[in-house]
Amino acid sequence: MTLFEYRDYYTVNEAESLEQFWGVRSDIELLALCSYFAEVTEAVAEEGRAQPELLSLLLNSIYALDQLKKPQGLVKTAFELRLTCLAGYEPLVDACAVCGEEEPKDPRLSLADGVLHCARCREDPGQGRSLPVPPAALAALRHLARCPPKRLTSFELDPVSLGALGEATEAFLLTQLERPFRTLGFYTDLHRNIP
Repeated sequence: MTLFEYRDYYTVNEAESLEQFWGVRSDIELLALCSYFAEVTEAVAEEGRAQPELLSLLLNSIYALDQLKKPQGLVKTAFELRLTCLAGYEPLVDACAVCGEEEPKDPRLSLADGVLHCARCREDPGQGRSLPVPPAALAALRHLARCPPKRLTSFELDPVSLGALGEATEAFLLTQLERPFRTLGFYTDLHRNIP
């Protein structure tokens, strides 16, 4: 892009794309998901500050859908968790935040606190909403929080574990950013209605 700056405003004089992502552009469901990625990225990006990790996450997620043909749920989950980490809301998933057990029994992710806890350690419903994270999903959650960026989607999960993890990462992102995203609603409606 060639930008022109005038009185703290930028105008795009010319632009040339490096990658077209034709697979995404020709599939309304993938386009809706990538629009959600872009809206969330815009919400956490700081104006005037270079954030190469954030841009890399966005582009790698689109590439994983377009070129690598990774499952939508897997890419969406990886994007949501890594974005919350980059935005400063990395969940503490090493052990139960209450008892310290490294492999909690019936682990749950506290959405407001961003910590892992055993179901028995936090039975009081007044302490905020938490979602179950099955053992396989917990291993994936730990992987997503710490792995190198190029390895984000390098795992597989059974559909039940991926569903639970996806529900947790989406709810965690929405809770931490304290806002809804209209593109997510559009994607969800499409995803539900497309066979």
